[in-house]
Amino acid sequence: QVSFSGTHMGNKFTGVFDEWRAQLHFNPNALDRSHIHATFVTDSVNMGDPMYDGTLPEADWFASEAYPEAVFVSDKIVANLDADQQNSYRVIGLLTIRDVSKPVSFDMKIRQLNHTSIHFNAAFTIDRLAYRIGAESDPEADWVSRDIAVQMEIQAFRN
Repeated sequence: QVSFSGTHMGNKFTGVFDEWRAQLHFNPNALDRSHIHATFVTDSVNMGDPMYDGTLPEADWFASEAYPEAVFVSDKIVANLDADQQNSYRVIGLLTIRDVSKPVSFDMKIRQLNHTSIHFNAAFTIDRLAYRIGAESDPEADWVSRDIAVQMEIQAFRN
């Protein structure tokens, strides 16, 4: 699951992308060859509210007609060496939403890793205005929080 959260008029909201796909090549013994490529279908956002679900694909927000996908591509994955962060890796890459690409980094915490699957979670925050999301209707973030938290809970299987 890939979800996001923030506030609208002081009230917390959450949503998920119903359609996304990712290719994860991960080997803790070969991090130099490990990478992630994830694609999110921008009009598949589901907040459980018809008003939000109808607004987010519009031109001022995700502009789904012009930019049907958001993409994350990792540049590097490195082990977190802190003893408190066992099975944790720092992922550094580029997130593109609309036609704006910005560097993003986050910790990927491995919950399970075996020969057939990997289960991990991760979280990071983006500045929606840096990606021009809602920049026309809410340029000062008076209505919708500027910082949007992104959470991932991923289980991937070897193919």
